[in-house]
Amino acid sequence: MAEAPEPIPWLSKDALAYYAPFRDNVRQLIKNETEPDDYYVEGGVLGHTVTLAAGTAYEATLRVYEETMLESTRVHCDCCRCIGWHHHPVTRKQYHFIIHTDFRVDLKPELKGKRICQLCTAALDAREKVCAACGENDSETSILDYQTHLMHGMLHANGCGHLKRINGREAGSRKLSGQQLMGIWEKICNLLRAREVSVEDVSQKYGVEFRLLNPVACGQTWYGTYGYAFGKGSFGNTAASHCNAAERLRGFPLESIRDDFAGMVVGA
Repeated sequence: MAEAPEPIPWLSKDALAYYAPFRDNVRQLIKNETEPDDYYVEGGVLGHTVTLAAGTAYEATLRVYEETMLESTRVHCDCCRCIGWHHHPVTRKQYHFIIHTDFRVDLKPELKGKRICQLCTAALDAREKVCAACGENDSETSILDYQTHLMHGMLHANGCGHLKRINGREAGSRKLSGQQLMGIWEKICNLLRAREVSVEDVSQKYGVEFRLLNPVACGQTWYGTYGYAFGKGSFGNTAASHCNAAERLRGFPLESIRDDFAGMVVGA
């Protein structure tokens, strides 16, 4: 018997709804449902906080960062360029919806005396400022560029945006699964009436590209189960070639794979 899905943490006003364009809806959400910070997190970035599923086992803090482009150092959006939306006009504001990591180094004995680089997630000596793996000093980097967020979605004021990151339990989340985090993002987009959202599927499962594994098992990518479809490929990869590759992988005989691993010693 299949287990019941875990509940998706959400606002206390479960029936909350907005019907205006995104730019108006997000202002109403920030005004009525969040608590603003008393200071700017960094240049041009003001933070707001709202608690999801307050008082439950899945309680989470959602941070909404309102970025004013005239005061920001990142005027142009790389995600828009990659997906082919570079023709979109630069908006005055963009909004980052982030659930910060709840991973704690002190709960891992093997990481005693170490810290996690926020940019490449490598473990390094707690006294080191510059990461030996990526060569960056994460304390000097924008919090909006951290790779360790459990969830990071960004929406421009025109309603178009990008899902930048989902890090479930396998990626360090102590309470929320990838499905719960994805559910939160879906609710945010539906509530605020986002127009279009892109995602770069770089997820992995046991060191293998998940966008290859999931189509073999389910016929579509993990993000595809939430309505995301092939948008833009790289190195001449088209939607047709992507679908053909997935179908060939799905039809590959398992006997051939077993033969490849025949005679191997477990743990070797």
